[in-house]
Amino acid sequence: MKNNNIQFILIIVAGLFCIDTFADEKIFYASYEHPISSKNFPVILSGNIDGLEGKEIGKISLYKVQNQKLVPIPFQIDRKNDAGEFLLPITQTEKNNEPAFSLTAQDEIVLLSSDLGDKLNNTAIIQNYTSLVEILITDTSQQESGYIYAFAGLSDADKSKDDYVSYKAEEDIIDTVIYRIGYSKEKKFLINRIQWRDRDTKIPGLNIASTMKIKHEGKLFHLFPFERDENDYTSELVAVKDGSVRVIRITSNRIYMFMGIESPSVVINNIHYKDSFVMDVVVDFPFRIGILFDDLVTTPSLELSDDEDLPVAVIFSQSEMKGIKADSDVSEDQSRFNQSGDTSFVIANSFGNLPSDMSFEAGSPIKSNVFISDAGNASRNVGFRTTEWEELDSQTHHIFFRAYMLDPGSAEDSLKLLSLSPGL
Repeated sequence: MKNNNIQFILIIVAGLFCIDTFADEKIFYASYEHPISSKNFPVILSGNIDGLEGKEIGKISLYKVQNQKLVPIPFQIDRKNDAGEFLLPITQTEKNNEPAFSLTAQDEIVLLSSDLGDKLNNTAIIQNYTSLVEILITDTSQQESGYIYAFAGLSDADKSKDDYVSYKAEEDIIDTVIYRIGYSKEKKFLINRIQWRDRDTKIPGLNIASTMKIKHEGKLFHLFPFERDENDYTSELVAVKDGSVRVIRITSNRIYMFMGIESPSVVINNIHYKDSFVMDVVVDFPFRIGILFDDLVTTPSLELSDDEDLPVAVIFSQSEMKGIKADSDVSEDQSRFNQSGDTSFVIANSFGNLPSDMSFEAGSPIKSNVFISDAGNASRNVGFRTTEWEELDSQTHHIFFRAYMLDPGSAEDSLKLLSLSPGL
């Protein structure tokens, strides 16, 4: 009888061990450090997550926990190659086939920080999934955190009905509940429309932009004066992906150099989120720029509209917090702004604030500072003056422009949000 009791106890203990092991096998764990202090910050995760990597993209679902229930959230998976280039489907066949591709370490899983939720403590729900993935996102600088849960099943993914951003091909515009941005029909890489939506009616307001501009100055063959601008470019729209969290819009662009010769293609990835947008400029020349050019200065800028019905815009930077009115002609302020060495600015009016900065890869020789210039009687260019391009080697390089479309507020708060936002 004693032996039978011992055997019974051993069976119970073994059973509990098996149950515990089985429960552990039900869930994978991953954690990332990522800025999440603003609700609309994009959260970008690599695809090398245990329980997800190697699974079919179209069968991966993402959830947040709400009242201890799993609720599908908007997200998208964007494929990339080993070089970090987007692999966007172009033809309808490619779009139909994309969900069957397996998730790789290079791919990006994208969501918004507003869709992070609580930790799941409901073990009954966990037992309904064969391999649930718990992902903890922590913003260490702000002491904030949140969870998402992922599952790769045998059937198509659960999809949220929310769509944060959309693309209208016939007009080449991007729409969100916060803004509308449009591109030039002639020069596909140039933004020529920036509109805040009314916070109540959601109707787009007046366009604050005339056009984006770009100017190159230097010495060709280290001797001859060289000057080119946006009118010397040819531009082609290559591909667009209209996801639920971001729109990715890719153009291929070349600049006329001399004697009918154009530069190698410069790819620009325009990436639009709910309240922000990024220009990722990919420079991949097969030669050092310094072989052909010296003292090369490139100035990308935004020419503000001179529409008299627009509210007056005021331009700020880190050290220019009193602001410069866009319709003023104060050369002393302009000179001080250009010599400040600041790296970000804010365009502010009654519609909202647009903070922007420019960044480079670690170790990049390129230097950048804010720049402002007169563009006409009642308008002004604001952008960045960049130098040291001739020091770039023949490797692939990324230059990032980033901007947020915010509600009206202080320039100081807008610059702070920019400093806390995700790196690129």
